[in-house]
Amino acid sequence: MSNTNIRILFFTVLICVICATRASRRDWVLLDALHRIERESFYATRDKSKFADSLVESAINGMTDFLNNSGDKYAQYIPDKLMHEFQNELSSRYEGIGVMLQPNEANHTYTILFAYPNSPAWNVGLRHGDTILAVDGVEINEENFSDITTHVRGKPNTEVKLKILKAGKTEPHEIAVKRASLQSKTVCGDTITADGVICFTLETEPTIAYLNMQSSFIETTAGEMQDAIKSLPANVRGMIIDLRNNPGGYLDSCVAITNMFVKPNDNFTDIVTTRNRNKQIRSRFTASEKTLFDLPMAVLLNDNSASASEIMAAALQDFGRAKIIGTRSYGKGIVQEMFFLPRGYGIIKLTNSSYWRPSGKNIQRIDGTENGWGVMPDEDGTVEVTEDQRLLTDFIRRCRSLTPDVDTEEMLQLAMQNMKIIKAQKQKEEQDKKDVENKKGEQKEDEKEKEEQAKTEPFTPQGNSPYYDPQLDHAVIELKKMIGEE
Repeated sequence: MSNTNIRILFFTVLICVICATRASRRDWVLLDALHRIERESFYATRDKSKFADSLVESAINGMTDFLNNSGDKYAQYIPDKLMHEFQNELSSRYEGIGVMLQPNEANHTYTILFAYPNSPAWNVGLRHGDTILAVDGVEINEENFSDITTHVRGKPNTEVKLKILKAGKTEPHEIAVKRASLQSKTVCGDTITADGVICFTLETEPTIAYLNMQSSFIETTAGEMQDAIKSLPANVRGMIIDLRNNPGGYLDSCVAITNMFVKPNDNFTDIVTTRNRNKQIRSRFTASEKTLFDLPMAVLLNDNSASASEIMAAALQDFGRAKIIGTRSYGKGIVQEMFFLPRGYGIIKLTNSSYWRPSGKNIQRIDGTENGWGVMPDEDGTVEVTEDQRLLTDFIRRCRSLTPDVDTEEMLQLAMQNMKIIKAQKQKEEQDKKDVENKKGEQKEDEKEKEEQAKTEPFTPQGNSPYYDPQLDHAVIELKKMIGEE
């Protein structure tokens, strides 16, 4: 054997030894268990490759389940077959024709609440108030009623035929709509024109900008925010950013947006820092010197505002740039990072650090304590609302931002119907859960009494027309004080 071959053999053996040494005892145990089950199990399928893949996925799921039970409730395994759906969720993408539907159980139809601007539905002329009577030639009836939304959705570039009764018409007609992959807007305004132009000022207060950010922070959000600010009319004197129900999203996007409003001052330079489990700083995101908007601001929060939305609100509060209105935020101050697994086995999502606001406080909720976590409204900024009021306000706010020429009283009635539908669904889910926990479905007398009261007590919307939103009303009042109008 030549000296060259001997050297190659030597280094090959050396690398193998190093790799074997680095592999822990646990690694070998997992590999041995996998191969042993694959070879010896009586229940192994004939398709050995598929069986082995299922074993690996089950093992990873077991690990993330253990993490869930150990405190990391956000740990998750996403196998390759679910990656497309997961990535769509992360980027606020969806597949379909781009409509929001209101079910009408009484006559087994669906009414279009709104068509998203520039969606396939919008482009073929579907609008608020149009009614769907049939899908792909099948009339909607009691048996298929609950499946209709699934049939309307579908893969991009496929076609769905809808039998439509246009609002105000008496004769239906059939229309073909080609499905597409659609990108949701993550920065909306108060209203929208018939041409799909977003209006970023309040209809009732044209000198106050209103930016509605109920969706996640995604890669496009910072660009949307920048465009919205640049489109504001010159007479704008203040801004309200609505972060209610915003679940969070990409940290980089959140920091880029926050940088549009804050710059370093004598007290703070960092927008947010992340720290590892030993509380050592992993990363630091520092405010820049250049801003896009320097006028007074108010931010709306509620207990569904989480993660990146809390980071943004906390920074604006600590830097003294905005008054926080609403209720305490959710308290999610931990960071998840995604790690791609080799050989196309998907990704695992793990919590590996925590968020710390400029003032040096951790946002993460601490069970059993009341102080410190989340983002609290400023003094005189707390505005509590009932769950019914929240459902009504959320519906109206969403429909106003996506429905041109909205009729206020009609929208209020639709919001009341929607509220009842959601409440009925929640009550059924809660009752089903109770029936599982208590086989006979027995309830304490006081619980029954409360449920009966909830069914009979009339609900009266709070707040002023056209918003019916006490928290927004209060934000307007506080912002006017800041800009000297009250």
